[in-house]
Amino acid sequence: MTKMLIAKTREQLIIENEELRSRLAETEEALNAIRNGEVDAIVVSGSEGEQVYSISSAETPYRTFIEEMSEGADHPDEKKAEYS
Repeated sequence: MTKMLIAKTREQLIIENEELRSRLAETEEALNAIRNGEVDAIVVSGSEGEQVYSISSAETPYRTFIEEMSEGADHPDEKKAEYS
């Protein structure tokens, strides 16, 4: 199968370049967010629909415990304990 080369105008190439640069910037932003720990989950669309992949780490059980706590204690100094 032979590919046909389609000549593009300068204007078409400029528009295509701008679109590709925009997509690249968006992708780099997403990757930086993942690298910096700013992402908790990723949604992936596939043949079986959307799937959610959660990102977890060693601190996940601790964070879940803290988020589910209804009361906590704070010890700002050794003589006094404050309860919330």
